[in-house]
Amino acid sequence: MRLSPRDLEKLALRRDKLAERLARLRSALDGGNLPVRPLISDAFGAYSMERMDGLVEELTQAWGIHELYRSDWDFAEAATERDGEYTYDWDVDAGPAADFLYCSLRLVGSCPWHFEGTVDEVRRLAAHVGEPTSVGDDAPEGVFILNDVYAQVGPDMSFFQNMDALRRLLEGELSADGSVAEHEPDETFAELIAQEYADASDEQREAWAEEDRWARIDMAENEAFFERVEEEGRLWKEGFSDADKLLARYQSFAEAWREGMDLRESFAQDVSFAFDMLFASHGISHLLDDETYFTTYHRLRGLQGQLTSREV
Repeated sequence: MRLSPRDLEKLALRRDKLAERLARLRSALDGGNLPVRPLISDAFGAYSMERMDGLVEELTQAWGIHELYRSDWDFAEAATERDGEYTYDWDVDAGPAADFLYCSLRLVGSCPWHFEGTVDEVRRLAAHVGEPTSVGDDAPEGVFILNDVYAQVGPDMSFFQNMDALRRLLEGELSADGSVAEHEPDETFAELIAQEYADASDEQREAWAEEDRWARIDMAENEAFFERVEEEGRLWKEGFSDADKLLARYQSFAEAWREGMDLRESFAQDVSFAFDMLFASHGISHLLDDETYFTTYHRLRGLQGQLTSREV
């Protein structure tokens, strides 16, 4: 093997960077890099249940149409056109998809300290739903606050782990202020410290005193920080005016996922394509923009033609 340790590091880094760049290119074309928050907010940036319900309804329709497209060999006959608008005769139970979309959009759009907040992250959650058995079991323990010190949710967790952490926070099972339980000091340890202090030199005692002064300063700053975090957490939780609805839809999806193996078969693909359809319909995506799409496609094809595999 003619690869040094440095070569291996470069190989891994360049492979990951290439995959990341290609993913970003696709996101720019299909709208996956679009932020979720504006899609579910009013003109003042506040969460809007009306806009959320409208978005979920449109996406659910697209999800059902894609299900029909995948299963119906004569898909064109299911479409009815009127004044440039098409309706499709589809009869699919889209309730679980609607529940998932509502929860995942709320999660990604309302937890900016754990998610970048893009549509691609909703797609990723659809591809990593996990298992409903993780609800209450596999979800990480700990506190859930507005920074990454005690972060218990995020892109590396499954949908069920993320939603269960959010559920426990909204129901008060997790702390939003980062507080931890206080413990009584151990008497034996306190005696040892007292003896060590008694035996120490004046110089050592002075050094400890200086350390103690800085520790008290740091403690005061930390207390102020956690007070701010607690207030931010309180205001953030109050922003979930739809908490009951959100948790009910979460429970509904968990039950459907546990019982419906057919739902899982192409779930991620259906959710992803629902966004493709919605964004193409609204002119957000470039996938149906011939000039942009084919220019990009042919440039990539030309670049591919310049890269030929070397003989081993």
